[in-house]
Amino acid sequence: MAATSSRSARRLVAGAVLASFLLAPTPALAGAETLKRSFGNIVQAPIDAVLSPITAGMVQYKNMANIEDSRGVRWFYAVPAYFWLLALTVGASVLRLLAGGLEFLPGLVLLFTSAEMDPLFAPSEGGEAVIWDYPTTVMDFKLGIDYTAAPF
Repeated sequence: MAATSSRSARRLVAGAVLASFLLAPTPALAGAETLKRSFGNIVQAPIDAVLSPITAGMVQYKNMANIEDSRGVRWFYAVPAYFWLLALTVGASVLRLLAGGLEFLPGLVLLFTSAEMDPLFAPSEGGEAVIWDYPTTVMDFKLGIDYTAAPF
């Protein structure tokens, strides 16, 4: 029992030290952007996937309001368009998670340099967040990204 509590205490201390190194202010280096993007994508991709039914509905409403098709065409395509947008948003969330995972190790390496890496999945970086968009020093919060209107 003592060995287990000692081991968990060491893990807790190691986690706290790692968190303090990752969150501590550092000298101004441009290389932190890749790690910041990676961390944000890894954390927010599952949330984005869960929010995808709401995101798909909001994007569809915006698109239906801006389209100039007849009323019959709008009503006929409403249900298939919603499911298309839902599948697209869930799939893009998975790609966002994969890109975040693939950018993590290069982000750690580039943290101590002034070099940067281009985003592997640009729509998560340049897309408009329809639910929440709030940039911070540690991570840019972007939830409910409209992947269909991302500027490339």
